[in-house]
Amino acid sequence: MALHWDLGKIKDYKELCFAKEDDTKYLSPITEGLIWATMLVDLSSITEKNFSEWMWRIHFLKQLNKIDLLYEEKTYRTFTKDEVKAHIGLGTNASTLTRTQFVNKWVRVLKMNCDANVKQLS
Repeated sequence: MALHWDLGKIKDYKELCFAKEDDTKYLSPITEGLIWATMLVDLSSITEKNFSEWMWRIHFLKQLNKIDLLYEEKTYRTFTKDEVKAHIGLGTNASTLTRTQFVNKWVRVLKMNCDANVKQLS
């Protein structure tokens, strides 16, 4: 399934979400990164209500897998609180899971990785 996104509810989205270089307009790396991150954090949108859950999940993934979700200037880093907050209103068609479902999903991934690693040692 293709990932579809909507920026129209983000405050000042025309300035915040786009960059321009030599008459070429494109998504800013932060906006594009957050769009794709909706699938990793399993939250389809960023809202006032789920903002703290976004931050929790970003830091959960960083601790669990040492994943930094934003690639910028040839390096990976974690989205800042201000970057996520500025994108309140972002919406996608990604799935939304409860925190329990989200944690269980990543524990299953961790278990599968451990099983595969141990199997290679045998």
